[in-house]
Formats: sequence, structure tokens, C-alpha cells
Amino acid sequence: MKIGIVLETREDALKMGISSINELYHWREDIEIDKILQTLFNLDHVPVILGPPDKLCRAGSSIVEGIDIILNLSVGFSKRFRLSSPPSIYEYMRIPYTGADPYSKMVSQNKHLMKSFFDKLSIPTPDWTYIQETADLKSACFPHCPVIIKPAHEGSSVGIGKDSVILQGSMLNEAVEKALLHFKMPFIVERFIPGRELKVGMIGDCSPRTVCIAEDVYKGKPLGDKYLFFEAKKAGVFDKIHIDHTDPLYAGILDDCNRIYDLFKPLDFCTFDIRQNENKEHFFLEFNADATLHPHRTLAQCCELSGIPYKEMFKRILDSARQRWGLN
Repeated sequence: MKIGIVLETREDALKMGISSINELYHWREDIEIDKILQTLFNLDHVPVILGPPDKLCRAGSSIVEGIDIILNLSVGFSKRFRLSSPPSIYEYMRIPYTGADPYSKMVSQNKHLMKSFFDKLSIPTPDWTYIQETADLKSACFPHCPVIIKPAHEGSSVGIGKDSVILQGSMLNEAVEKALLHFKMPFIVERFIPGRELKVGMIGDCSPRTVCIAEDVYKGKPLGDKYLFFEAKKAGVFDKIHIDHTDPLYAGILDDCNRIYDLFKPLDFCTFDIRQNENKEHFFLEFNADATLHPHRTLAQCCELSGIPYKEMFKRILDSARQRWGLN
């Protein structure tokens, strides 16, 4: 296939002229782009980098002439609808693309929307409160401490720091107000669950799906009262270990993962962030319909630990997309 790749680079982010670029923006790193290009060549496809989605809008249909499918790697910049814009463009251009549609991208990006679905479906998620502006603090009903403060529509632990877990209620209002003023976006205040942190990766729009589980660990041990935050992830402080997904201990988790997956497909692939407490109760933190294909990030790591090399992971993703679009 001739595969058009839509993505943003760091140069595209710099054009936005925002000084806090490392805190608020996403882009595809060179190591990821190179790995994807190499993999597509090895799978006998012809990759063509198209650039960011706004370039498609300016160029019109001529830019996708001869393209069989778009590999959507676009994550956009800052806005609460940044993930849904690119697939909306592909839909209007009537060209097949990989990954979730605009609806699922929009819901999964906004934590308060996603957690509302969890609550309605009786899928366990930590108690939470949505704070859009500082005025909301006057009437907010927060979960019992400890709690963690997270940007409502960010990902990759952006906006989560080493002081994001609040242990005392007397410190909460000040911490939330500081976060609102600094990042200029809504936040959620979520009950913090000490224990294990699990990552579930799934591939395939139809059954049977590829399923793999990994656990985030610190010095080989479960996280306990530790958590993933932006600077620690960049520094590589945490590791992942393989978890056998056929272990009955994880049956309930996978049942809930499949329920979520079925509700939001077409997907082709996704990841889930889950905490499990000392009583073996699990709580969904996030459903990531925009899971990165970076070779050193969650989905690729989960697959690698489960004996699925990067090339095979990519083949399964493309096979899923081809099948649902009816491409040979």
C-alpha cells in the first residue's frame, strides 16, 4: 500500500511561538518517525510523509492522490479537540485512515467525558471532580485525600508533576488554583489509588484481538504510593515488566477493557491505564484511543514484553485498518 503519514514535528510546534512548549505540546520525535518509516518499508509498503493535518486542508485532494490509507499520527497542539480534528478531515476527504474516529478521539482525550462514561457503565474509576475555573473551587466537592491533580484534556502525563498528589485537604484549593493559572486549562481532581499500575494494550477492531499487559515498576517493585509524572517519564525513572494476561487475576480487567473497546470502535489499537489496590480491586484511569506508536512507549513495550516484535505489532494494526476499510 501507499501510506500517507500525517503528523506534527517539533518544528511545527515551535511555529506556535509558545514558550512552555515542553509542558503543553506534543509532536513525533525523529526516533519514532525513523522507526515507522523503516518498518513500513520492511512490510513492503510505500510511506509518504504528508505533514500536519492543516497542510491537507491547504493542499486539498491533490495531496492524497494515489494514497491508499492514512497513518494518523497527528496529536495536535493544546486544544481540547486537538485529537478529533485530523480524523474529521480524513472523513470529509473520504480517505481511509488508521485509528479511532473523531468521536472516540474527542471523548478519550477529555478525562471528564471518559470518566463519565466509566461511571455510567459501572466501570470502576477513582472518584473525581471537574474544575474548569477558579470560581468552581467555592462549590467543589472533592474526593477524600490523597488525590491527584490532572489536566482534563492532556495526555502523556503532561501537567502532572512530582507535587501533583495532595495528601491534605487544607492544601488542595491552593494547589488546584496554581495549576489552573499555570496551564490555563481545566483540571480534574481524582482520588489517588496506591498500589500497582497496569497498562493494557489491545490491537484489532474485530475479535480475536491482540491483548498484552505490562506493569509499571520502580526499581523492580510495584509503584505503591508512587505515580508516573512528566519529568520522571522523560528521565526514564520507571520500568515495565511483563504480566501474563491469561492469569485469572486479570480477567475482570480485560472484561472491562473489551467493553470499553467495543463501545468506542473502530479503533485498530489502544491502551488503558489502570491502578490496582492492595485488595486486588482495579480502577480505570484512562482509555487512550491516541496511543503512540513510539518504539519506546506503552503499546510497543507491552507488545515487546509479550513476544510481539515492533514489526509484527505494526502489521497487526495495518491489517485491522485494512480489513475494516475493505482494502486488499
